[in-house]
Amino acid sequence: MKAAVPMIACLRPFQGSAVPNEPATALVVTLHGVGNASTALNDAGAARYRVATELFAHLVETCAAAPVCRAAAFSEQRSGAWLVLTFDDGLLSDFDVVAPMLAEAGLCGTFFVTTSNVGRPGYATWDHLRQMADAGMEIASHGIRHEYLVTKPRRDAMREMRDSKLQIEHQLGLRVRAFAPVGGHHQVWMSRYARQVGYVAFATMVPGLSVADARWVELRRNHVQAHHTAYDIDRLVARDRRLLWRNRIRYELLRLPKVALGMPRYDRVKRAILRLADGAGRPARTSSPG
Repeated sequence: MKAAVPMIACLRPFQGSAVPNEPATALVVTLHGVGNASTALNDAGAARYRVATELFAHLVETCAAAPVCRAAAFSEQRSGAWLVLTFDDGLLSDFDVVAPMLAEAGLCGTFFVTTSNVGRPGYATWDHLRQMADAGMEIASHGIRHEYLVTKPRRDAMREMRDSKLQIEHQLGLRVRAFAPVGGHHQVWMSRYARQVGYVAFATMVPGLSVADARWVELRRNHVQAHHTAYDIDRLVARDRRLLWRNRIRYELLRLPKVALGMPRYDRVKRAILRLADGAGRPARTSSPG
């Protein structure tokens, strides 16, 4: 890791287009792994969403002059147009590639960690996460196991949300204030429960802009995948309305078969389609990792 970045560099005051009496908004960008290494992962499907280091470097360069904050810190903002960079699963590339590049640019990110994967091959260790936190990165919860909460009994889902928070806080000695359910799939009660146990930010995978509201925020996140280009990054960071609306429509269309089939059956069908696409030699494009 690079030398720790002063915290002030990770929460710059907004310069420019804040509108009086308008709430703070954030464009939240989400990635799953950066780099070209083909590391065997506990969640093999995550490898499909790894973006090239060069594309991530372009994103970092594009964001270098933007007002950037962590997910939990955005909940406290009262005005301005912010950018929040989030990274799911706690992959080793977060430590090896992502955090050093962010620190070099004076930026910060929020890293949603699945606690049972910490230290496994292809994933960051607790020491890695501690160094990242010391460099100004936010370490947040992605549950205990990389499983959909919507398929679990309520008490088990509550345990994932509560105990993963306690595990990270115990290991790193810091307060965990943001939670992201796997795949972004959630039910209304989960957001309320997250707030009860001390989270201030709840991350979905619904695309679009997020709005801060009285120290609590449900984040809408915009996913960057392997097939995206530098042009796509530029449009996203610029908050291109057509792109945001197109992504939202795609999300809603894909949500219908998830509801109709249920997540386990939907995933089986999706894996079969991806295998067929790979066998035909075509890049398989999907809208979200869940």
